[in-house]
Amino acid sequence: MLANTISASTLYNDIISSIYSSLNMTVPQSSSSTSAAASSASSSSSNASEIANAIAASAQSSAIQMLNSSADGTSASTGTDFSSILNSYLSNMVSSDTSASGSAANSTTAAGSDNTSLNATIDGAISAASAKYNLDPNLIKAVIRAESDYDPNAVSSSGAEGLMQLMPGTAQSLGVGNSFDIYENVDGGSQYLSDMLSQFGGDTSLALAAYNAGPNAVTQYGGIPPYAETQAYVPQVLNYYQQYMSSAYAQQKTVQLD
Repeated sequence: MLANTISASTLYNDIISSIYSSLNMTVPQSSSSTSAAASSASSSSSNASEIANAIAASAQSSAIQMLNSSADGTSASTGTDFSSILNSYLSNMVSSDTSASGSAANSTTAAGSDNTSLNATIDGAISAASAKYNLDPNLIKAVIRAESDYDPNAVSSSGAEGLMQLMPGTAQSLGVGNSFDIYENVDGGSQYLSDMLSQFGGDTSLALAAYNAGPNAVTQYGGIPPYAETQAYVPQVLNYYQQYMSSAYAQQKTVQLD
């Protein structure tokens, strides 16, 4: 179990160090004075989850700026998935108690709904799928939020159905008999997301692009397809994912200002 508190500057520095470490680089001395930046980011809210998210975003931005100006020419244009690095860092920081146990850190709120039973059912479906397919529940939540905003009865103009917006043909291939059944839909969508992650070597961005545009399009273009919807979809889901990870982290740590 993690300690209950962490300082704002420690969280800030740890995230920057994580990004540099993933690139096998040493954090430059110019980044040593971070208390002011961390405090500035954390002053944007009194809510612990929002504070952690603000600090994470600030640290990520600072790291990318430092990489862009690094002496060895390494830059953010190298194609490094900084969002994935950040999410990995936050994931490692979250206690295992938040994985598939249905704990407060993993609670989900259906948008615009006070239906406790519905929220509990969605939470249960996410936890079950997370354990079954070895997926981060926060990633499943992020996809659901982007796809349907937690509306289990959502139907898109193209005919995609349910929480994770499964097309009828895809749902059938995944063994989903009723896309409006919460457990069936989340299980099917999570299975498909897991398949995409496996197909694209665990690259979250490419897996999300494939979830949205299809794996053939990702293969054809050798990356995220140049479709406006997909180009907007991938960073949207990654942003939601970061928010959920930061929220889970904040519930394990009380961020203290220096």
